[in-house]
Amino acid sequence: MVRLNSKDLLEIGLHIAEEVSFYVKKLLSDKVQLHTHFDRVNSCGDKITLFDEKVNQRIIDIFKSTTKIHPLLIISEETGVEFMGSGCPEYFLILDPVDGSNNIRSFFTPAPNITMSLAIGYVSDLYEKLMADAITISLHKEIFRKWVFYGISGEGAYFSDGYSTIPIKVSPVRTLEEKCIIGIDLDNISEISQPLYSLISSHIIQRRLGSSHLDLCQVACGQYDAYISDSGRLKVTDVCQSYHLVKEAGGIYAFQILNKGKAAPEYSADFLTRIVNDHSLLKDLRFKVIAAGTHELFEKISV
Repeated sequence: MVRLNSKDLLEIGLHIAEEVSFYVKKLLSDKVQLHTHFDRVNSCGDKITLFDEKVNQRIIDIFKSTTKIHPLLIISEETGVEFMGSGCPEYFLILDPVDGSNNIRSFFTPAPNITMSLAIGYVSDLYEKLMADAITISLHKEIFRKWVFYGISGEGAYFSDGYSTIPIKVSPVRTLEEKCIIGIDLDNISEISQPLYSLISSHIIQRRLGSSHLDLCQVACGQYDAYISDSGRLKVTDVCQSYHLVKEAGGIYAFQILNKGKAAPEYSADFLTRIVNDHSLLKDLRFKVIAAGTHELFEKISV
């Protein structure tokens, strides 16, 4: 079988994105209570919503029928590590089916900030390149809009509104004095460090959309100058896709890995292959992230 190239992989990703949007809108038209929470948790240790479960299963079903990308290794936030097709996997998929599910309310709102995010690459690259650099394409789809952000390794980052596609670049802002717009994630933080408190108390403009993927898309397209998540709550499936997109847009993206809450730099180079061999790491590994458009701004906001 001929190996799929980056264009082929992107077409698969875009097809999945459109199918997911259509599927979710149908669920809502059928008045399915997507905000319903279950008592059980997913592979990353988070409580599952009906939204997460249904979208993840729909995506898995589509990949099962897309045999041209088999055999496939899947790392999903919801269902963990699994293999599809026979033989040694040639491609890998990193999947966050629903990011921002807390934005789904128990009552109607017209366009909640919900993102489906995936990354696809070649398994051989997982063992030859550093962590997320093995990704060939990354894609973030706003489920309730036509907007898609995607990156192609070595070819840059792009935005599509459903009608036209344009290349995107990160912000050129270098200092905090330039009406700096920063996305700041403080979820689940019990104590704010003094450097971060000083940053928040300065004259920056703060933003937060309730979806870390979507926030980091704003860095990639220059709408945000930077983004900080200091909570140590982001998961592997939150980090890899956005890392690839921001880097392809010309930005700086750094992370600190935590294993059960403690700094674990020994995982930095090969955390993806370690997860394949030890599935429990999907639950144990967490990340703090700082992303910025320029090195100068990155240095100023590093906390």
